[in-house]
Amino acid sequence: MANNGTSQGSPAPGTPVSMPGGNAPPGGGEAPASQWSAQAPTNILDGTYEKAILKGEIMVTKLNADNYMAWAHGMEIVLDAKELFSLVDGTEPMPNAMTRPRDSKAWSLDDKQARMWIHTNCEEQQHAHIEHCKISKGAWDALR
Repeated sequence: MANNGTSQGSPAPGTPVSMPGGNAPPGGGEAPASQWSAQAPTNILDGTYEKAILKGEIMVTKLNADNYMAWAHGMEIVLDAKELFSLVDGTEPMPNAMTRPRDSKAWSLDDKQARMWIHTNCEEQQHAHIEHCKISKGAWDALR
């Protein structure tokens, strides 16, 4: 599902919106329009942006032939917030399955989640570049 920043019933960009759990600034009143909008529905300053990413509420524009830099930046933010980017960039290699079987299994499950995020955020034409990849780092590198 493509996310163009709007949905049925969304206010115009720049219009203050209410968020569950309250979004009033300290002391009450309305949040300024610059802080809340249909495009940025969470308060970046109080950590709810990161919480929204962790709950899967943030969408990245799907990778196509023309938007790699923007896609990679958005994916890095999402994968980092989900604590998966260290697998994707190779800074957290797979633990040895013989000496650390539990760590290896946990790593494999996280890597599958990272590969799923990469795959589902690519347009179908890009899938040919990553269908042979067995780990998320391989998929990430293949799309460069």
